[in-house]
Amino acid sequence: MAAPRKYPDELRERAIRLTLDAREDPASRSGACSRIGGQLGTIDLDVGAEVPTTPDIAVRRLFVDHLVALVAADSTMGRAPQLTIDHLCDYPHISASRRGLSRGPLDDALEELGRPRTVIAVVPTYAAAALQALEPDVIALVPRVLAHQLASRGVPIRAHEVPLTLPEVRVDQRWHRRLDGDRPSQWLRDHVLAAVGDLTGS
Repeated sequence: MAAPRKYPDELRERAIRLTLDAREDPASRSGACSRIGGQLGTIDLDVGAEVPTTPDIAVRRLFVDHLVALVAADSTMGRAPQLTIDHLCDYPHISASRRGLSRGPLDDALEELGRPRTVIAVVPTYAAAALQALEPDVIALVPRVLAHQLASRGVPIRAHEVPLTLPEVRVDQRWHRRLDGDRPSQWLRDHVLAAVGDLTGS
């Protein structure tokens, strides 16, 4: 049996093509093999919710979505016909925040009603929060597209609409402007955009 390939054939072919193109250009010929080879193992791209940036960071919008409340399908809330304000206040939450924040727009909306919620953990990504939501009677707010993809793959979760008005989620990819013309980086950004387009239908 042949040993498994470290890289997919498409990636290998593109890396070879990029190296050959670079060696034909006198400006990039020197060290082309080692430079592009090294880039196979490095990523200079950030994907996540919209955040303030500096002028040296380029931004491309990937999609705009709204948050849904993710719960375990076999939990009390998973069997409920819809999510209520009481559910949001009575059951614990997992907060997704790369800055480690436990408070967010949901807290502001509940505060207007004079109601609090309880956050028992903060994780850095929506994906991590979704995994925590598999625990019984725990709530995690995640983008609708993530909840849909998990459910379509058989993950035993249920996504409820949130009975409050919350801000949209804007997800971007960000990179340093010095990589604007870098072909391997362009290839990666274009593939991320295409992959997200397939998920969101955009």
